[in-house]
Amino acid sequence: MALTIEDGTGVEGAESYASAEDLQDYAAIRGIDLPEEEEQEQLLVKAMDYVESFRDRFKGDWRFGPGYLQWPRLNVWLGSFNIEGIPIELKKAQCQVAIELLTVDPMETQSGAAVTVEQVGPIRTEYAVRADSRPAEPTMPKVDALLEPLLRNFGTLTSVRV
Repeated sequence: MALTIEDGTGVEGAESYASAEDLQDYAAIRGIDLPEEEEQEQLLVKAMDYVESFRDRFKGDWRFGPGYLQWPRLNVWLGSFNIEGIPIELKKAQCQVAIELLTVDPMETQSGAAVTVEQVGPIRTEYAVRADSRPAEPTMPKVDALLEPLLRNFGTLTSVRV
């Protein structure tokens, strides 16, 4: 399987911002072992599902429309720099999601109610429950930090309703 990579020119049918080589470089410098390349590409596609879920929160304007990925975008400014093409932060975020997918699926379908009490023999464990009784979704703070500068309202105060 060979991924079709978005290179910043609006590649129709692109499946990824990062290549398996990008993922390998990102993981190697961090001392992370990866599976074989075919599974790396599968992880990158799943990571794209997650990254693309931010579509309505990205800065700028969608450049190409349906059939294309969310990037490249128009009118994206980071500080005084107009970002053209694919930001390195986006590629790094996709690689980080792929690595996180080795242990957790952030988009896993949740079904049923959360387990609140578990008893095995004489050992009984009670868990805290969210107010809406759904299990807590996994968090990925490294991914959030990488994507933050690319999202609308970065660096501005947002109103909080009480």
